[in-house]
Amino acid sequence: EFRVSFKSLSKFNCQVFNRWGTKVYEWSDPTTGWAGTVNGSKASVGPYYYIIEATGTDRNSDGSYKAYRRKGNINLFRRHIHIFSLYLLRNC
Repeated sequence: EFRVSFKSLSKFNCQVFNRWGTKVYEWSDPTTGWAGTVNGSKASVGPYYYIIEATGTDRNSDGSYKAYRRKGNINLFRRHIHIFSLYLLRNC
């Protein structure tokens, strides 16, 4: 499962896209993650791309809340028929 490590977020959104740019999953609860499925079925093996947008509870020097945007790649592959692993290849 692909999950995000976080501290003190007031807003969170993560989207996962396939290699053709089609959004395959989205969630807004940072305590959950993506289990490698698309519409309830196992996702195809291969590369995926994620975009995370979040707002922290920490503040900028002007008093506004800090905004975070992260993006990167996930490579989904299966070792066995029922077991899969997600590897974070790049964390920007």
